[in-house]
Amino acid sequence: MTRKVMLNQSSHLRIDFIGDLALPSAEEVFLVENDHDYVRVCRVISDHFSTDSPLSIRVRKKNHFVWLRNFAEQIGLACTGGEKTARDVLADEWKVSLPDWLDDKTILDEKLLNLPIEAHLPETFQNRFLAHFFGADFQGGTLDAGNLSEIISILTTERATKCLSRNKLYTLSCHDILLSWRKN
Repeated sequence: MTRKVMLNQSSHLRIDFIGDLALPSAEEVFLVENDHDYVRVCRVISDHFSTDSPLSIRVRKKNHFVWLRNFAEQIGLACTGGEKTARDVLADEWKVSLPDWLDDKTILDEKLLNLPIEAHLPETFQNRFLAHFFGADFQGGTLDAGNLSEIISILTTERATKCLSRNKLYTLSCHDILLSWRKN
């Protein structure tokens, strides 16, 4: 007897290939790194029919990525997703818009995907990056009398001076923030 499964059209299944990209562990994202993980996630996908919650899966190997997408199609569950670059993963994980000057190579070289960034609301990369290293005064994207002296104090510390002189990410991020503050 053939079992007929009712597809829950409101379910959102996303399967992304991330290869060897570093990734902070998120509880709501399943990571497939080997055959055992693949089998476990197939069970999770099968059980997903009865829920309305989104399901996100990230896959390290191309063959697992193809197999999972084929499996979802075979059981009648539509999915989205594709191959993720370092820029894609960073933008998703940090909930940021990325500047054009930040490329995949820089993200990987600077190990940005390994940083434990708390991201709840959307922000620019520059604000989130500088806030992580120099404090919350860099979040929000505004410069006013309330935070001007604190920002100047932070940027004139020995630590900030070293960061700005050694690493282009700090310099470019500060430059972009200063331009946006100038406009506002």
